Amino acid sequence: MALKRRWAQWPSRIAEELNGVSGVAGVGGGIMGIGSWTLLGGNMALMLAATGTVITIGAFGYAVYKAVPPLMKRPEDLVGRNVSLDELKDIFPRITSLAIIGPTQAGKTTLKHRLSFDVASTTRTQQASAYVTSLQTTPPRYIAILDGGGERYPQQFKLAEICEYLCIVIDHNISDTDPAVDQSRLHDHEAFLKQIRHHLDESNAPTKQWIHFLANKHDLWKCAAPEQRLSFDSFCKSEIEKWKQGRFAKTVDLYEHSNDTPNDIARFMALLKNPA
Repeated sequence: MALKRRWAQWPSRIAEELNGVSGVAGVGGGIMGIGSWTLLGGNMALMLAATGTVITIGAFGYAVYKAVPPLMKRPEDLVGRNVSLDELKDIFPRITSLAIIGPTQAGKTTLKHRLSFDVASTTRTQQASAYVTSLQTTPPRYIAILDGGGERYPQQFKLAEICEYLCIVIDHNISDTDPAVDQSRLHDHEAFLKQIRHHLDESNAPTKQWIHFLANKHDLWKCAAPEQRLSFDSFCKSEIEKWKQGRFAKTVDLYEHSNDTPNDIARFMALLKNPA
């Protein structure tokens, strides 16, 4: 498949280049030419005018050349790599984007590593990025998994806004070992989800194909006291109803999940392979 360029962007990119260093050089050349006729005469004026013209033409030509849109990248060449969110626009053919969002330490990055079969990595995400992976279907399908720092709300807002499919990871407790349902953690989730909904409304973000909530760490919260499990269940149902009332996605649902349970990872992977 021949690589493409986004030629529709060329005029605006030329304008940007001309407003920068190339433009300054061009103006300088023009001023040199005009000044030579004003202040000098004879052969010296002609030489300076010609020099100014050459500088102007050269600067413009350089701006045109530098503004040529870069070659678009093939998704198969990016598998296994993290790319910036801006680079997603330069992939052809266009690939599906899935954002995984949620408060810090809810399990977002661990889920991304599980989906990309990178089980050894434990590094927490600090910068918003997109990880390109293959869904191992026939024919191959590719997906960009968007992830960002859980404590950096602007990153979370941006990811939720631009994605086609949205996964929201929630949990009962910030701990990875405590089965008790922490009410302050649920309040944090509630505030976070409220801010996400406000941002999607205010940014007029397109309706998602689906939004899947993952009630993560079920291997822990299912061991909590019955009244605590009931409290967590009530919280989850309440939040799902809030999201269903808006026009955020065609479908909104909730799954009990654990990043440490292979069957749960396989189930989520199956959702990605059959996103409809």
